[in-house]
This record gives sequence, C-alpha cells and structure tokens, in this order.
Amino acid sequence: MAEILTSATRLTHIPLANGVLIPRLGLGTFRARDDNVRKAVLCALQCGYTHIDTASIYKNEVEIGEAVRSSGIERASLFITSKVSPFEQGISASFIGQVQPNWTRKCRAIGVSNYTEKHLNELISSSEIKPMVNQVEVHPWLTQTQLRNFCNLHGIVVQAYSPLGVGSLLKDSTVQGVASKCKRSPAQVLLRWGIQNDMVVLPKSVHQEYIVENGDIFGFSLSVEDMASLNSLDRGHHFCWSAEGVL
Repeated sequence: MAEILTSATRLTHIPLANGVLIPRLGLGTFRARDDNVRKAVLCALQCGYTHIDTASIYKNEVEIGEAVRSSGIERASLFITSKVSPFEQGISASFIGQVQPNWTRKCRAIGVSNYTEKHLNELISSSEIKPMVNQVEVHPWLTQTQLRNFCNLHGIVVQAYSPLGVGSLLKDSTVQGVASKCKRSPAQVLLRWGIQNDMVVLPKSVHQEYIVENGDIFGFSLSVEDMASLNSLDRGHHFCWSAEGVL
C-alpha cells in the first residue's frame, strides 16, 4: 500500500516504486557487533533515526532486534534494510513452499546490492518485479553517475554505503573547504551531498557524538557551486570493492 508523501516527509524520505517511503538517512552497522551495535542502534533511534542497515553476514541482526525492542519504538514505524548473502540464496525444493510465503509477507520492498548496470539489465529482463533499491558504494570520489542515472530511469532508489569514504574523505581539502563555508562538519557535508543527489545515505558509526552529528543533515543545504565542487572530485575510487568483474 502506498504511503502518503507530505511536504515534511518529502525532505526525509524517498518513495519506492511500490509506494513505500524509505528514510533518506540510515545507520550503517557493518562490523558493529555485540554491545557496541546494541548501543549504537539505541542511540540512533533515540535521536530520530528510523532506518537501520544490516545484513545476515554482519552477524548482528539479533542484537539490532534487541535494541529495537528496548527502544520502545513501534517496529512498524521503522525501516530495516537487510541483505541475504549469496551463500544463503539456494533453498532446497522441499522447503520452498514453507519458507517463501513468510518472506513475501515480511518484506515491504525488495532490492539488490553491488549491482552494476549490466547486472541490473540482466535482472530486469528476467524478472516480474524490478528491484526497488540498489545498495552500492557512493561518495564524491566514486559518484557512480552513470549507474545512478540508470537506476533513476528504472525507478530504483540508490542506497549509498560508505558515504564518508570509510573516513578518508573527511580529510579531503575540498570537502573541508565546503564544510568551513557551511559551518558544518565534513561528514555532514558528505551526507548532505548524497541526500541532494537523491540517494539514501548509510553512515556507519558506533560513537554517540558521530551518530548524533550524522543525523543533523536536514537543516541546511549545499549550493549549486558546492555540489559542483564535490561532484568534480570523482576519480572512480573504490574503498570497498568493485562488482565490475562479477559475471
């Protein structure tokens, strides 16, 4: 069922192809484990985040669930992005009838991660339902402009992981210059760049001060000149990994 997009939610959410609203900001939890991830998620929820990103391979879904329950926030008001490992996608025929219906009832939207334009073309041509999100590495050193344009054309929302360039872009002189001009932190500038490029951004932190800082990105905007300066930093640099070699 389509959710209502108001003038207020338009600033903080993006409508998916099925009408579900996905928050533009989410807390990344890669490599966050045990009590660290519990405290990080609880902190994020308490300061206004409504989107948490995880994956089965992160081995922290249980702890995230515990943090959500202890927060007292209704589960229905939260958006949890999770990802299934390629090793978990094969199901024996005897279990398909039992497992698949539960998946279709519990998922509000389906998507992919680390898909290139080639991969998306292959998937779209052979699927009844197009993916609604594509989670990939994006930041000013890796703007992924062609891939983002392709996703926009097909109604696929881009989720940007490592939007801070695993911390390396915080020291970039251009980023620091824009931050000084805006009286904001380099992290806030990088996240705002992603928001203004119509992406979902997923900064990861387990530190309360950074979680709070990263959440404060909806009260300012970058100028056309600032956006152009940040866009010009593109050098096709992956801090994580590239799926270009995956057939």
